Amino acid sequence: MANNNIINANQAKQIHLQMQTLFIKSYLDLLRMGICYGIKRKRSKGIWVNHAPIGYLNIRENHYKTNIIVDKTRAHIIKKLFKEYAKPDTTIKQIVKMAKKMHLTTTRSNSVSRNTIIRMLKNKFYCGAFDNTENNITSEVQHHYGTIISRDLFNQVQAKLNKCQC
Repeated sequence: MANNNIINANQAKQIHLQMQTLFIKSYLDLLRMGICYGIKRKRSKGIWVNHAPIGYLNIRENHYKTNIIVDKTRAHIIKKLFKEYAKPDTTIKQIVKMAKKMHLTTTRSNSVSRNTIIRMLKNKFYCGAFDNTENNITSEVQHHYGTIISRDLFNQVQAKLNKCQC
């Protein structure tokens, strides 16, 4: 009889542990769904939810609200790099050298690489937009932060990048 009580006590503990695990998983799923919904809602309204790209700064306006502003020390470098690359004879290698010569760094103060420059040149954020993908459908969303370059300059750079297939 005592042996049955031990088995029943162990089974009860195991069931209790399984129930706690189930409740925790449920709670985490609800949190994940809430976070995903919030991110989708913000992105559809033109609010960027990631770290700001090079040339912009993430700032905290108060305890809860954050914003992105143009980094006045890097923005003119970014604009110059876009303008230079739009010229017919300028290569990515030359742009990388120019960026390093102008002391352009990443947000972590690292020297910019070729891949960083290519990602920067392909980033629509600089001309006032970003891509929002929802349910495997990508749409362009206009953001409300400052722009560093014009849409025309961005399109010129994209045309050149597509030709060289960088």
